[in-house]
Amino acid sequence: MPTNFDSTWRELHEKLQPKAGKHANKIGLAGEFAFGQFCGLYPNMDKSKSDNGTDFELPLTLKTDVKTSLKYPPFLLLKTNAKVPDILVQVWYNNGNPKILGWEWGSVIVTKPIKDFGCGVPSYYVSCDELKPMQQMEKRLFLRRFYNG
Repeated sequence: MPTNFDSTWRELHEKLQPKAGKHANKIGLAGEFAFGQFCGLYPNMDKSKSDNGTDFELPLTLKTDVKTSLKYPPFLLLKTNAKVPDILVQVWYNNGNPKILGWEWGSVIVTKPIKDFGCGVPSYYVSCDELKPMQQMEKRLFLRRFYNG
């Protein structure tokens, strides 16, 4: 695994075309790389097609989708018509510095209120204050690695 996430991210970002808006890929990739660095994994970099809501497959065998927001405090959003991942992770992108705020189970997100935040598709949403701390995930990752050698 490359040790310099920043230079790798910059190199890959230059090759990618934005999905929508000027900075869509840059912001999303920054969040994915921040989470990848947190757990020692590389994000799904095949952006030739949709990743279908799976940015990572954690050693816990849980499909994980990383959501990155420019707004603070962000809501963790999941569109009602999207595939529900096992875990969603919220990242705040602040002036080029992604910060992981927390995570939640997909099965919990779909029990939350629904609102259209202006993209035309209603989303389940939860405040970043309600998210589980990353230390809980870190413990789960460590225990999984420990028990599997």
